Amino acid sequence: IKERCFLVTGLGHIFSEAAGASLKARAIRYLCVRLYRSALRGARVVFVYNDADDDDLRRYRMLQGDLSPTMISGSGVDLDHFEFSKPPRSGPTFLMVARLLRDKGVFEYVEAARIVRRSFPHARFQLLGHFDSNPTAISREEIDGWVREGILDYLGTTVDVRPYLAACNVFVLPSYYREGIPRSILEALATGRPVITTDLPGCRDTVQPGTNGMIVKPRDVAALADAMAAFAQDPDLAEKLGKRSRELAEAKFDVHMINRMLFAGMHLAD
Repeated sequence: IKERCFLVTGLGHIFSEAAGASLKARAIRYLCVRLYRSALRGARVVFVYNDADDDDLRRYRMLQGDLSPTMISGSGVDLDHFEFSKPPRSGPTFLMVARLLRDKGVFEYVEAARIVRRSFPHARFQLLGHFDSNPTAISREEIDGWVREGILDYLGTTVDVRPYLAACNVFVLPSYYREGIPRSILEALATGRPVITTDLPGCRDTVQPGTNGMIVKPRDVAALADAMAAFAQDPDLAEKLGKRSRELAEAKFDVHMINRMLFAGMHLAD
């Protein structure tokens, strides 16, 4: 196949700071770089979602010649399928949607929920996502323990996240995983929900702090609790910032706009 185009949705955990600098991590990263160089050889275009992946592709010289990565704003979101809705007046209800992995910030979410509930016992904290075979996976026993404690509502899994997004006030993803641009956040933006997420590649690209959400340091439980408490204290804040989320989705993450960028980059546009 002479004409090849590549979409790097995220280089993965091994290129993150969390992977560490151990001999094993360096060896795996070296092997991954060699494999990426081989896979991307002769590419017409290589699309990336965020600055960190762009930087790593350049730093490790994964592309040949003068080819540079082409930045796009994630996979995009269907703004017709994920319609805007006002958040419920009751609450607040916080929702996290993710694979049940430690690196996604599940423990930090639960610990922050404990703190917030001391001042706002009416606040609800929901978790939606499937169990995973990853070594950092959260166990069913851990989830059940949090549910029995009354800290968390575990919603199981679903093929349609829209009703859950419509029923929440604030979307939370305290990930310290090496993300591309999380699709779960894009769907929350389109629905008109403010987002609390971490200052990491991919996640921070979806939030303008104070405008459509809040950004906190990874693994900072106190900062995450403070951000959630701000919404619990001001019932109107979620609606105000949620409108800005929808505007950002329309301006930056519309799937039709993203598709046009992809076709243009592949020289397939009319």
